[in-house]
Formats: sequence, C-alpha cells, structure tokens
Amino acid sequence: MKVLYLSGARGPDYLCDVIFHGLRSLLGSDVVDVNRLNFMYRETAANWTAFTLYNLLPADPEPDRSDIEHKIRTKFFDIILYGSVLRDRQFLPLVLETYPHNRIGFLDGEDEIDTSYIGYERIPEQNLHYWEHPGMTVPRDCPYFKRELTSTSRAIPISFGIPKEKINDPIPDKVRLMALCDPRDRSTYVYSMENQADYYRQYGESYFGFTRRQGGWDCMRHYEIMAAGAVPYFENIENCPEGTLTFLPKDSLKTAKILHDNWTGSKADLEGRADLEGYRTVSNRIRFALMNYLTTEALAKYVLERVK
Repeated sequence: MKVLYLSGARGPDYLCDVIFHGLRSLLGSDVVDVNRLNFMYRETAANWTAFTLYNLLPADPEPDRSDIEHKIRTKFFDIILYGSVLRDRQFLPLVLETYPHNRIGFLDGEDEIDTSYIGYERIPEQNLHYWEHPGMTVPRDCPYFKRELTSTSRAIPISFGIPKEKINDPIPDKVRLMALCDPRDRSTYVYSMENQADYYRQYGESYFGFTRRQGGWDCMRHYEIMAAGAVPYFENIENCPEGTLTFLPKDSLKTAKILHDNWTGSKADLEGRADLEGYRTVSNRIRFALMNYLTTEALAKYVLERVK
C-alpha cells in the first residue's frame, strides 16, 4: 500500500507524528512524507531535544518525493492522509477532485474539544455535508479523525500513542509509590535527550505516575507512564468526556486512583497493607490496552482500516 502523508510540518505535532511513526513502522518507504518530517529520523538525534516519538525511524531508504502533483493526478498512491489538517492542506482541491473521498483521511490533533469546532452543516446548493472550521472546509464523507471529542461528535475518535520500542519489558522492580516527575512541579521535569533513560526509569520503578489534563485531556505523559511500567494516577479522569481517550481503560484508571489513595505502606515497607492483587489486576488491564490499542502501529492500523 502506498500512502501520501501530507503535513507541511516544521516541528512536532504529536498526533501527526504518532500516526506517521506507526505507518512508517508498518509500511516503510511506501509512506511518503511531504514535507519531510526530519525530526522523526535518527539522523537528527544530535540536534533535536524532544524524545519518546523522535529520532527513531531509519532514514534509509528514502521515499521518492518527486513530482507529487503528477502522482496525485495519476492515482499513484492508494490513499492520501493529511497529518495535520488545520495546519496544512496542500494539493487539497486536486486531491478531492482526483480521489474517492473514502480514500482521503484527515487528522485533527488540536486540543479544542467544543463540537462546534468541527461541526457539520448541510450546504443546500451542493447537497453535501462538510467538516467546518474557520478557513477550512472538507467534505463530510472523508474520514475525519479528531482528538478531544464529546460523545455527540460524528468525527472518528483517536488519541496519541507510543512507539512499541519505548515499552519496558520486563517492568522494573518498584522502589517508590509515586514517580518523581510531577506535572504540578516543573522543577521535577526531565527535558534533555541525555536524561531520557532516567525519565523512563523513575516511572518504571514506581507503582504510580501522576498525570492530568494538559492542553487537552490527551497527553503524551499518560503513555510514557504506561510504557515505563507504572500505572497512571489520572487527576479528574472521572470527568473525561466519553468521546475522548476512548482507547484508555478509564474504569481501570478510576480504580487505580482508589488503590493509590488507600495505600498504607510506609517508605520502608512500600507494600504495607496495599491491595497488591488489585494493583496487579489494574496494571495488567492497562498493559493490555497499551499493547493492543495504544502503540503507534496499532493506531496506524486503526486509521488505515477506516480510510480504504
């Protein structure tokens, strides 16, 4: 399968980058990134500081990015994906004119959750439904993937994910109840590429890692905690809209908060009278969701199954 992946990206966009990583992991150079997502490739490791998603993909072999307009006109690609539809819609009139709409997919990774943001309305003179946003109109019969949904939206729910090579196996032994890195205290943050192993280690050695809504409900920290082998302590998860974070086991995350809050072990005796069997059950359910639904490859397959 040949995929044209249009993003126009000049820097990270997590949803765009998650799906691209998954597609390239599955299909290799048959996925053509335009513009080239330089920061996704290993060659940029020396001058790119973000981690988890970045500097992972082999740059060789390079896909053929020449004469893209001609390739669109001749339907060289099987499907076309817009990795960040609100930031880049290059070739869109030509793509809509040339390809069946069910073979054109749009990814919208923005944080806004209001359904009016991607509301649809009937255009009487054309008798078509459109996805609407200021400055953007795309036909409603194109698959449209959106983070941060309410349950009433007609877009396809999607979330961030994590490369499977970032998932700890085996899970480290536990030495603390809560991880050191805390989004409520920026002094605990780890930023540099050199400290990436330390970042994952402090989560893996902990029973829980604190996380919460950031710009939107979805946040890479959730997946980093799970991948390291800890259970997320997700602040206010009970208030997360039904259509958002649909692949996360929310019931297990709610139970995890109760387990943590009832934990009675001291620093000298982490296990104490904690419900370790309950913890293992929750941890296993979260691990299952991570491995089966929340890797970049699983999410890329999910997109491909809906853009046919």
